[in-house]
Amino acid sequence: MRLMIELVENVGIVLSRDTLPTRVWDYPGGGDTRVVDVHMQRLRLKVGKDRIETVRGLGYKLRR
Repeated sequence: MRLMIELVENVGIVLSRDTLPTRVWDYPGGGDTRVVDVHMQRLRLKVGKDRIETVRGLGYKLRR
């Protein structure tokens, strides 16, 4: 839920895989970026694959 809120509050803005763990789950120092990938995969199943874009080498963003 917090991940989706973060995406909605920053629609159209690329959110880094390194900063998302800190912003969403309060992991100190970032944390494991694989956690982000797994949660994004699950979130895409719920909201549709075309709504969340992967920006290669940077992170993810929610499309308008």
